Amino acid sequence: MTNTWVIVADGTRARFFNRHTNRQLEEFEVLVSPENRLHEGDLVSDRQGSIDTAGAGRHGMGSKNAAKEHEQEVFAKRVAARVEDGRKSGQLGRLILVAAPRFLGHVRSSLSGPAAELVVHAIDKDFTQLTAEKLADHLPQFI
Repeated sequence: MTNTWVIVADGTRARFFNRHTNRQLEEFEVLVSPENRLHEGDLVSDRQGSIDTAGAGRHGMGSKNAAKEHEQEVFAKRVAARVEDGRKSGQLGRLILVAAPRFLGHVRSSLSGPAAELVVHAIDKDFTQLTAEKLADHLPQFI
């Protein structure tokens, strides 16, 4: 039987579950990114640059949440690297991704081609707070 992992994640935490033959989910690893819990201002050392425009006053430059977005991308790469390790070691045969919509996109774009082929379902929901039993109740047709 192919080993199935279920990863439930948001921008700050990724929970890894293994599906056993009796369809129960067992959590085996948790990755966290404490940086993503910080406010944008705590992630950058200086204020954003600004520019004076004729008649329109002063405007800030850069994205308001650029540092936070960058930290989510870095964390998504950590999650993808763990998936790659599981794939290469033979621990992983199928993958179900459940993540907050924006973070799901970051994870999917960070997966290698062979790892992306293992994704059998991707669900854009934030279920990171659910117990393993409640999570299984939300995913019965997939696991």
